[in-house]
Amino acid sequence: VPIWYEWAKKDKDASRIFKLQQDFMLNPYMGYLTEEDVKGMKL
Repeated sequence: VPIWYEWAKKDKDASRIFKLQQDFMLNPYMGYLTEEDVKGMKL
């Protein structure tokens, strides 16, 4: 997961796209990631 944040910080578009993907992965129906998985990580 940390490498995803490194990529997302490269530019504004990467950050915006990653945020959309992260919202999808954190969706309770998807269940791919939990809030614990991304705790302390920031864009």
